[in-house]
Amino acid sequence: MTAEDIRKADELVIKLHQNQKSELIASKTQRKLNIVKYKNGIWKCYGRLGESHISEDAKNPTVVTPDSGLARLIIREAHGKLHCGTALTKAEIRKSFGFQNYGSR
Repeated sequence: MTAEDIRKADELVIKLHQNQKSELIASKTQRKLNIVKYKNGIWKCYGRLGESHISEDAKNPTVVTPDSGLARLIIREAHGKLHCGTALTKAEIRKSFGFQNYGSR
């Protein structure tokens, strides 16, 4: 398995999640956040960070619904990778994903 295979698999999982939660994303998220569907078919947030010198994922985080299985997996992976507390786990997640209400998970 190559890095490209993993990237494509991640992209597919995110697309499936967003398609399953499309009504929720459209009704709640779109009103509160500036979101746009990118050419790869993934919804991302955009805003004031467009000219900053950070990664594209941090500038335009991927939209994920907060109380979903995917959100829990993202949190678990970030925490497991760093073995750190809540604040650092949230910071790691915000580098790529945009979802609110992280809670204390």
